[in-house]
Amino acid sequence: MAGYRWGKNKDGARKEILRDNFYWIGANYKLTPSVDFTLEYAYDRIHRRVGESQIGNPWQVTAIANYSFSKRTSAYVVTSFTKNAGLNLDNSAVNYANSLGTGNSYALGAGETSMLGVGLGIRHTF
Repeated sequence: MAGYRWGKNKDGARKEILRDNFYWIGANYKLTPSVDFTLEYAYDRIHRRVGESQIGNPWQVTAIANYSFSKRTSAYVVTSFTKNAGLNLDNSAVNYANSLGTGNSYALGAGETSMLGVGLGIRHTF
């Protein structure tokens, strides 16, 4: 699997302030009939619209392992590491109070530039 998306973020006055080129690629490998793995890499090239300068290049790596107990029940573990490389998350040009409420923003804890997530679960389909 692979793909590309072009996007843009606007401020409260609907003026374009950021644009980005988002790329991703991934692969799935079935080790046995009941075990499969997925690996994915995503890269986002973000530009400030004013001055056309690049402000960041966040990237993410995700790995998923899945074990099928039956056709309807499986267990999975997923982990993902994200590096928000080069992003100025305190950028005063972005109205975060407005954009966070609409889901149009990057936000981490103060002083943080990366995050790691791990999840596991059991899936049963009906």
